Amino acid sequence: MQQNRRSGRKTGTTRLFDVGPRRDGSPGLRSESRFAFLNRVDRLYFEPVGDLLEEWFGHVPPEVQVGLRSRFRSDDEAQHVAAFWELYLHEAHRRLGFAIEFEPTMPDTQRRPDFLLERGDDRFYLEATLVRYSDAAMARRRRQDQLLDLVDAAFDADFYVRVIVAVPGAATPARRHVVEPIEAWLAGLRWAPAQREADAGTWNAPQRTFEASGSVVTLEAYPKPSRLRYDRTIRTIWAGPVEGGTVDERAPVLQDLRSKASAYGRPNAPFVIAVLCLRDFVSYDDIENALYGREVVQIPHWTGWGSSRRLLPDARLQGAVAAGAKPKVHTGVRRDWRRWSGPVVRRWRTAVAVEKPLGGSPPRRRVALAHYGR
Repeated sequence: MQQNRRSGRKTGTTRLFDVGPRRDGSPGLRSESRFAFLNRVDRLYFEPVGDLLEEWFGHVPPEVQVGLRSRFRSDDEAQHVAAFWELYLHEAHRRLGFAIEFEPTMPDTQRRPDFLLERGDDRFYLEATLVRYSDAAMARRRRQDQLLDLVDAAFDADFYVRVIVAVPGAATPARRHVVEPIEAWLAGLRWAPAQREADAGTWNAPQRTFEASGSVVTLEAYPKPSRLRYDRTIRTIWAGPVEGGTVDERAPVLQDLRSKASAYGRPNAPFVIAVLCLRDFVSYDDIENALYGREVVQIPHWTGWGSSRRLLPDARLQGAVAAGAKPKVHTGVRRDWRRWSGPVVRRWRTAVAVEKPLGGSPPRRRVALAHYGR
């Protein structure tokens, strides 16, 4: 049997990626799925990625491979990334020496988590989950990506564009209704004087708005450096669009954790949820706040010889638990897991108020931190 250049695994085995030569080295489209890109790209940079994923997949039991492969190859990004996350978690715990059972049965429920992991005295269930945007938000993003791909499909030898606004309509417009007007606009601009002004820092970028089938895109034109002129491998979009606003990334993480924590009845072993966050602005602080509650700052207010404390109005401490009962983020399973505290399940209520010295000699220089549940 032939050997695939990408992984060296025999073609007779079940594989994640297609077997055969790859001749498409073009950049990935915004609307192109991760799998579709990796499956067709011919670049040495990405070859080790495919090799590693094939190696991980080879460690999955054959009876599990078919379903996992189907989801991994899906054009639905949620399905693909969920399959990748399960593949990653399986490989990580395999290397840590755990015996792994896929979709084990549990008491009190017909539902099955992703894994049961056992190593020595350690035994716990592991459920993989994604925190992502809503289906409606993801559909809008896909339409926006398709619109931006059409802008990128327009080519001019001398100019590229910055996207100021990109609002997708209910349906993706026809290619000719986007590409041709943009190319006609850029063709009417003169590169040499524009480049001189850009070098002098005086270029006032012309702006144009295009509308097609309910989609709206506003662009600014910038001259390409001389070394990039006529190069069709350079994207037409060099920057944008940029969106801003107020976000609360703690809420969707907490909502997903609560949903998973209440879905499996009363487990007969610790139940661990492995979260992969696909939202743009999730930070470690958001994850900690979802696990243990928001952080409240209590600042001493000094009044001459004595002091009084003013607690922020939204601090709602509901009692306290022993410090040893509060788990640390990213730690393994503890034997006293039933005494953990936090806002995710009913017995998780609050954590412990702690004081952190800020440095310096006056002992009054301190900030008291506390976590509270909703």
